Amino acid sequence: MVELTIGDLLRWKPAQLRLVGDWEAQRAALERAFSWAVCIRSTTPVLPPLRGWELVVVPHDVLDELDELESIRWPQVVAHLRTLPIAGVITDHPGLGEGVEDLLVIEVAATAGAELEATLNREFTERRGSLYQLGSELARTFSSASIGGSDLDGFLRIASQRGGLPVALIAATGRVLAASDSGLSVPPSLADPDSAGKRLNAQGLDWISQPVSGIGLPEGVVIVTVLAAAEPGDRARLLLEQAGEALGLMFDRLPPLGDVSPGREASEILSEFATSGELLPAARRRLAQVAGRVDLDGPLRVLAGAARSADAPLSFEYAGSRFRVIDEAAFRAIVASDAGPYAASQPFNGIERLPRVVGPVAQALRLQAAGHIARGRLDLGAPGSGGVLGLFLALESGVGEAGAQQDSYVAAMLGALEDYDRARGMELVETLGVYLDSGASVAAAAERLGVHRNTLAYRIARIVDVSGHELADPATRFDLQLAIALRRLRRA
Repeated sequence: MVELTIGDLLRWKPAQLRLVGDWEAQRAALERAFSWAVCIRSTTPVLPPLRGWELVVVPHDVLDELDELESIRWPQVVAHLRTLPIAGVITDHPGLGEGVEDLLVIEVAATAGAELEATLNREFTERRGSLYQLGSELARTFSSASIGGSDLDGFLRIASQRGGLPVALIAATGRVLAASDSGLSVPPSLADPDSAGKRLNAQGLDWISQPVSGIGLPEGVVIVTVLAAAEPGDRARLLLEQAGEALGLMFDRLPPLGDVSPGREASEILSEFATSGELLPAARRRLAQVAGRVDLDGPLRVLAGAARSADAPLSFEYAGSRFRVIDEAAFRAIVASDAGPYAASQPFNGIERLPRVVGPVAQALRLQAAGHIARGRLDLGAPGSGGVLGLFLALESGVGEAGAQQDSYVAAMLGALEDYDRARGMELVETLGVYLDSGASVAAAAERLGVHRNTLAYRIARIVDVSGHELADPATRFDLQLAIALRRLRRA
């Protein structure tokens, strides 16, 4: 069962509780688990028997009574507490923790009184009950997903939906193997096993990680999630613990990794995909299993059609073409060389995502062969590459956010005109939209805009000059009209 920590307690009641001293700088102290609350007595013995890691409640009035009745003062209580395995002290006595550097002290904003012990223990019981209920629901959900043959991405999406948090699986190298959200950027430092179960701040966000162990998994695989800064971590730790255990069991059903080349095994799995057009859940899990051992650093690209390219650790035949999987650095080297015509996928992380991005590249090759897209260098990750068909192919892969792709396309087609309008107070983009909506008729557009034909003709000439687009070409007008439609949609 997930342990409750001091950090969890402080985030439940940020307006009522305050940690005394510079403990925030010592994040390990906030990960300290506690069991229950016990209150000091106004008579000796000061404390009842302890089981370990209790929060000791020190009310102001009880401390005064102890001083008056037993002549026992706070420094003596501190000396006694230092000999006990407690989690910390919670008190309504202002300034009580000042100068006590080795004892964790939490101040309560309101008057505590002896009843604080009962109040805290009731809240701890309710919190633990809520976690137990969530744990039972997660166990049922993950069991159903595993039995139902869910693939790795599907499992993480289920975990995210049930736990209400984004989750990702990363290898020991920091490479993202799978994620519930393709836009989730995971810092490689989370792969450090020493950070497991602890709150780690990276990229301005708070992260928690949990190791995933299984017979069929490489060492060092962890599952991670990201939290809001003020959010308690108990539910997140429970989600990762349950999901990690379920993932381990899923991979234990697969054959263990032997001495076989991971690249060769991944190629064999992808050959199955090339034959049937799909990957069964077990094959997807196996692909994810070997992903951490393929010598590739993300982001990755699927490349087809290049006459010359660097040796690829992973390649396969699909739809009559040879596909290579290379990292971004190798792809940039090919772009800079005379590698001939090619089609390349969007960048992606994790070779288990290959089935998503191979299809659009293969379709691009078919469109090139049919003359619908000019043969050349088609990069589905580059805005505007391949015109409108290139845009739709990139979106079809399911990698990245559709909105970001649309914004990139609009910027590639209309960015120069928008910059010109902003700098000179012109309305060339609006003029272009009306002109295209009017069927490229100067007379109809001039009438709609309420300007003279000569004025519109001058504006059209400026549009051609600034944008570099030739409006006499029907295909270019189509591309521009789509960009304007997307621009209107994004600004609605």
